[in-house]
Amino acid sequence: MERPQGEIEILGLIDWHQFSVPVIALESVVGRPFGEPGAKAKVAICNALDNSQQHPAIGIVLESVPRVLVVEDGRRLPAAQEKSEFALSSRHQGDLVWIPDMEKIGHSVNQQLALD
Repeated sequence: MERPQGEIEILGLIDWHQFSVPVIALESVVGRPFGEPGAKAKVAICNALDNSQQHPAIGIVLESVPRVLVVEDGRRLPAAQEKSEFALSSRHQGDLVWIPDMEKIGHSVNQQLALD
């Protein structure tokens, strides 16, 4: 089923440090299909950067541990290769990297949960 523009699929809520944290899949952020998480899936907790404070953190399902991307001081990543409403992508050393906009993601998720 196609989600309306501006909505991210919320997989559920988990309790983390006395907060109710909505969990999403990065695939839904970039408009790709998301299957069942594997046995080794993890959830990365990220600040939502949304001022509503209803849910100040967002959990993102990951199939592997993300690695830090070090960009040399003063150097920029190439222009976006692909775009979604909630993230941009670029190429770094031949790999496609997605950079999520946590403020937009947090705003969308908090709006959706406020309507429920």
